[in-house]
Amino acid sequence: MFQSLQSRNRDSVHRYIELENVGHCPNHEAPGAVGQITSRWVNSQDRRKDHLQLLDGDRLVIEEPWGTVTANEIDESDVSLTIMERLITTFV
Repeated sequence: MFQSLQSRNRDSVHRYIELENVGHCPNHEAPGAVGQITSRWVNSQDRRKDHLQLLDGDRLVIEEPWGTVTANEIDESDVSLTIMERLITTFV
């Protein structure tokens, strides 16, 4: 994911938001969470990384009809990959 983001426009700000307790189709499984984060991004006037507020602090907790979804912003420095994961993400 981060390699893909780094290959894009260097002037752009790239953010990776992880949703816990959600599967491979978050917009269907947690539409409230996805909608809230997307709305914050779309409605922001200043999208510089230090000004764009997608979450309330370190995390955002949203109640969906079926349960709780927690959103966390993941920074590249927070990700530690095994050797196998590095190989897979490099060649896939």
